[in-house]
Amino acid sequence: RHRCSQVFMDGGHANRGLSTAFSRKYDDFVCSNLRCNDCDFTVVQFPGKKWDSSADYMFFRENVPSEAKLRVKMETAPDFAAYACQCKWLSISSQTRVDQCQVKWSCAGH
Repeated sequence: RHRCSQVFMDGGHANRGLSTAFSRKYDDFVCSNLRCNDCDFTVVQFPGKKWDSSADYMFFRENVPSEAKLRVKMETAPDFAAYACQCKWLSISSQTRVDQCQVKWSCAGH
């Protein structure tokens, strides 16, 4: 399995998949297979959405990875992407390296 050379997230406009130095040279790629090193859950991703401000730790703990259950706390936001595991959640509007956020997420391989 290959892993992303640098792990990026984006607000929904970049291509999702394996991010390598070569792929990044020609186009923006963000990792499509993130995993949390704290709770050991896959990080769900929803381009075009952001989390409602009322979403809290217990909401994510009880509802990740069910998209149907998570939708009740999502807002439509074309320039965002909503990310969540069972212990952390983010709404991202611009390309951001995972290591610049306060999450312990890494590429789980492609």
